[in-house]
Amino acid sequence: MIVRVTSCTEYTGIGGEQAMRVPQSRLRVVAASLLAIVAVACGSSSSGGSGTSGNTSTGPVTITFWDTNAGPDRTPVWQELILQTAILSGSPPDVSNPQVSQLAGMVAQNGLIPLDSQFNGWSDRGDIPAPVIQSIKGLVPDKKLYAIPISGNLTTLYYRKDWIAQHNLKPPLTWTDFYNDVQALNDPSAGVYGFGLRGSTGSVAQLESWVYSEAGITSYFDSKGKSTFDSPAAVSVIQKAAGFYGKVSPKDDINHGYQEMAAEFDAGHVAMIMHNLGSYPQHIQALGKEAVGAVTLPALSGGKHVLLNSAYIAAMVFKGTKHADAAWKFAAFLASADSVSYFNQKIGQIPPNTKVSNQQWVLDNTGIQNALATTKQSSTTLVNPPWQLPDYTSIEAQMEPEFQKVLLGQVTPSTFASDLAGKLTTSKRQYDQSLHK
Repeated sequence: MIVRVTSCTEYTGIGGEQAMRVPQSRLRVVAASLLAIVAVACGSSSSGGSGTSGNTSTGPVTITFWDTNAGPDRTPVWQELILQTAILSGSPPDVSNPQVSQLAGMVAQNGLIPLDSQFNGWSDRGDIPAPVIQSIKGLVPDKKLYAIPISGNLTTLYYRKDWIAQHNLKPPLTWTDFYNDVQALNDPSAGVYGFGLRGSTGSVAQLESWVYSEAGITSYFDSKGKSTFDSPAAVSVIQKAAGFYGKVSPKDDINHGYQEMAAEFDAGHVAMIMHNLGSYPQHIQALGKEAVGAVTLPALSGGKHVLLNSAYIAAMVFKGTKHADAAWKFAAFLASADSVSYFNQKIGQIPPNTKVSNQQWVLDNTGIQNALATTKQSSTTLVNPPWQLPDYTSIEAQMEPEFQKVLLGQVTPSTFASDLAGKLTTSKRQYDQSLHK
């Protein structure tokens, strides 16, 4: 990832090493719209990189930072810091597309423009499901709309479909079948384990998805504002997850973030992993469509699903913009059917625009199809993590080393759960108090 703070005229394009095969007419529409919007005029300055040291300047200068440790876990951290810093320094972009998990913090900094009137007057507003809009409004105290969704996601259980068939096993569509399959496919002597556990960066966020889904807990807090993460049902799931380590999951898993976990699945070292829909194209490319199964987290007895909502990627307009009308038009473009289709096909995630749902690339993605079918069931409960708490993601990160201690047997699952629940309860109490000042 390259982050550039610049004071010169800058034209920013969107691209990547692997171009998608899409109709040229669509590419022209996307490219023309992007270039028309993101040309940003600013004061002139000399660019850094000449190697000259000790230069001083009374005007703006260009500073280029290269993040050489980028990745799917680390890059979002930098993105959030960049936006927070831009808001505080009074130099935000016109439009950006962070995850809505960052929304509460930016609204608290008074950094965003509410988009209710613009959205209500938008001719395409009916293409965005009303429950999605309501869920985003619910993340901020004033219940206004500060973000238009452009990409959705869901925790996904990836499994070796070919191995399941070879062993005459049932696909892991229920938690009972999941645990049976993990044990049946576990063969450490052959270098194959039943499950790949995420023990490092991102571990706690993924554990929460597992815990709430299997425990069937439908809210992060009870009626008194106390976290439910330390309930007996939740602790039981944490004990099962920790029990995998070193037995049906490799010992190296304690140091594995997403990249390492995905790599061991793609290399045929583990039979299952949990991640999100975005890694579906990678696994298909590595193993082939016939070898990979992709489903939502398993159902409880009786077929009921409890699933954590994943943070939408969404277009947001910043208060510092001098071009509010143009910024809204670009945000609306990002949420339009053509843009949403192009973007989500490239990254393998759910297009939150109903006009895209029946496009062929969506129908061909079994992970997306399963996610859409499951979330439409009346027996499915979607649980929102407490993204409204400004320090929620920080708490998760703080607890990752503690989860490693659980895996090593140095901390009990009960103690870990109580610690995390206590932090969440305190955060919610402080947040609730701030609303009544």
